[in-house]
Amino acid sequence: MKQIKRHKILLGFSEVAGYQANLFEGLISHKHIVGYINNDNVKYDYKFSKNRNHPRLNKYNSFCKKAINNPTLINKVSFVLYTFFILFFVTIYYDVFIINKFSIFYQLDIRLFKFFNKKIIFLSLGSDTRPPYLNGKYKDDEINQEFNLSKILVESKKISKKVKFIEKNVDIFINYPQHGHFNSKPFIDGMYIGFPAKIRNDQDITRTDSILKILHAPSRPNAKGSMFIKELIKNLKDEGLIIELIELINVSNDKVIDQIKKCDIVFDEIYSDMPLGGIGTEAAQFSKPVIVGGYYLNFLNEYDSNIIPPSIYVHPDELKSNLKNLCLDERKRIQTGKELNTFVNSMWNYKVVAKRYLDIINNQYDNKWVYDPKKISYFNGWGLNESEMKENVKKIIKHHGGTLNLRISNPEIIEKLKRKII
Repeated sequence: MKQIKRHKILLGFSEVAGYQANLFEGLISHKHIVGYINNDNVKYDYKFSKNRNHPRLNKYNSFCKKAINNPTLINKVSFVLYTFFILFFVTIYYDVFIINKFSIFYQLDIRLFKFFNKKIIFLSLGSDTRPPYLNGKYKDDEINQEFNLSKILVESKKISKKVKFIEKNVDIFINYPQHGHFNSKPFIDGMYIGFPAKIRNDQDITRTDSILKILHAPSRPNAKGSMFIKELIKNLKDEGLIIELIELINVSNDKVIDQIKKCDIVFDEIYSDMPLGGIGTEAAQFSKPVIVGGYYLNFLNEYDSNIIPPSIYVHPDELKSNLKNLCLDERKRIQTGKELNTFVNSMWNYKVVAKRYLDIINNQYDNKWVYDPKKISYFNGWGLNESEMKENVKKIIKHHGGTLNLRISNPEIIEKLKRKII
């Protein structure tokens, strides 16, 4: 019997909706040595088995949380020095690196890993590679909630340059056609890998009240359309529906899970380029139906149906009617929740997703996972409506140096984008 190589794998350097924490657990379940670093996004406090992480990394993670929450001068200096030490430690200790963000030393981490001939996998889950003019985050960050084209152009140049650096220096680039416009080389399509979900054994909470509860827990309220969602639910209440919106902003993951158990429906966002995101994955584990708006709906037929999560993923203009139907149809809520639960617990089970990563590490993945960026024809991005996207692109082409400042290197994509905005 052929012996399977036991890898030493490091996951870092940021957390997105518990993705890395759950992947950590999944890879460990396959008997590999795994390390976990989160030196960036600590506010949601995603749980993982610290006793199975390297003690030095646990100590570093705790210090990072302290430094971020209390950014005194001494903590900032210590943070930089500590990170420098940890970066060299993990470079020597681990042989495979699955990272979703650079460490605080821009590009140094990948250069070190490459110099020591380590296997490097870079994972993009959105804004790390998405063109800023297709990204509602850059509207969300402005005081007046409007796009700043000057900043967008600067950020587009930076992200495009980063993508080229990653393509040149890593072994595997995992990205999504939804935001892979700056890629010039084929990448592994993350749609085939899935979002690792750790199975929960606790049950939802039995309620006695008759008010139907809709949970909305946005990480970015403006980009995720929270005002629109509030107005939509107000309109449905005015029409006679007995419903209540539970909105959670900047709370711990434990509090979100607690409200998921108590709710009837999870309303994620209105302009998503994914049929199921992080909170939707957690809701599915409690058999809660998830409704999501987005323009990528028309592109899902490019995939086998068995890899598409069965959320209620609809065009933004159809959110109200679909939410109303879901509120009025208990049987549909139950059925959709069960279907989502079955899907996540089988296709996105953290052990199953970890096995796909191991296939990638061992170069045993299916060739159909590889996506040629020349095929990209989705331009609606994330967190903004179609008219905003078109306005951004038109202004860049007309007033800011033409298509050059779009920073898209594939002429095929440029031509399709130009046809889209006409």
